[in-house]
Amino acid sequence: MSDEKRKPWYIGERAEALAGLFLLDLHPDYLGKPTSGHALYDFLLTFSRPDKSSVTVAVEIKGTDRPLRDPQRLMLSRSKLEAMNKSNTPFLIVVVDVKTNAVGFNWASSLRDRDGTVRMVSHTRCDLRLRRNTPEEIATLRREIVGFAQSIL
Repeated sequence: MSDEKRKPWYIGERAEALAGLFLLDLHPDYLGKPTSGHALYDFLLTFSRPDKSSVTVAVEIKGTDRPLRDPQRLMLSRSKLEAMNKSNTPFLIVVVDVKTNAVGFNWASSLRDRDGTVRMVSHTRCDLRLRRNTPEEIATLRREIVGFAQSIL
């Protein structure tokens, strides 16, 4: 939420609260917020896999008072976007419409084109194709998270 200084304070607070509820629907083993205001992520989640290993996911929350669109235009600093894409921890971006409580999400890696370049519309804007908060998508997301480490080994 740190990139959105011009929005009213309550948009960020409400977006984080609603995103927290969405994240709890994923049934993580751990859900935490950073203690430093300079962290790269808004939430950190940990999930157990069947082999007792764990998967950690970082979450970036974006709040808006406008209806969600597909693709959703986001404001991100170039340095934050580059850091998320270079991280060895997968980043989930959660977008919340605080007026309607609508939640959309997708992986930060989906901000890339097929050739691996970041799809920047301008210096700090990018598009994210949103997946909607439905029971089917939540189940799919949880399967992706639990299978993440296995897919890169």
